[in-house]
Amino acid sequence: MFEKKIGFDEFNELAVKESTFSLMWFNDYSGTAIKTHEKTIVIDPVDIVNGPRPDMILISHSHFDHYDARVVEALRQPETVVIASKEVRIEGAKSVSVGDVVEKDGIKIFAEKSVHPGEMPLTFVLELGNSVIYHAIDSQTFDGMREIGEKYKPDVAIVPIGIAPGTSPEAGARAVQLIKPKVAIPHHAKRGFDRFRDRVGELAPETKVVVLQKGEIYTYSTGMP
Repeated sequence: MFEKKIGFDEFNELAVKESTFSLMWFNDYSGTAIKTHEKTIVIDPVDIVNGPRPDMILISHSHFDHYDARVVEALRQPETVVIASKEVRIEGAKSVSVGDVVEKDGIKIFAEKSVHPGEMPLTFVLELGNSVIYHAIDSQTFDGMREIGEKYKPDVAIVPIGIAPGTSPEAGARAVQLIKPKVAIPHHAKRGFDRFRDRVGELAPETKVVVLQKGEIYTYSTGMP
């Protein structure tokens, strides 16, 4: 079902400066680990080995490639805040739906719409001090992404380009055109990354495309182009 697990040793040892965040894509789906100067956030933790000690875990929906109860339990520390779509039943988690906001230690998590099969799937906006990430999980591109872009003005957008229904490199590039981030990172795919980069160059040339290998760490500082 899954390929070889990605290790977290380098990520766990990473020292992140203020006004900076680092992120790592760790599976073929939407699994993403994010580290700020003080906090660590893990999104849709599936297929993890030697994972981090997260301050927050975000779960977008209950599909097997986004939620594994055993992994969540293994990662979860007594102080970890788990934020999950209402379709995911986890004891002690903060259940959220579209429009909800959770704030913890200066980090704000906004639950936003997803167009994807399921009971109540979500996408997430993460406000990390002066930096904003929009994680589109495995949502299809939809017109409301324009409003998300205008409302939050994300520095980085992580967009799906495959595997999930209705997603493709072309659809991902269209999402970037709507959201208008400074940086776009494709994910949720095994191929199509060059097509995505080329199409973004046509539709949204002002956005920088960063293609990550699984396990590769990308660092963003406030104000970067």
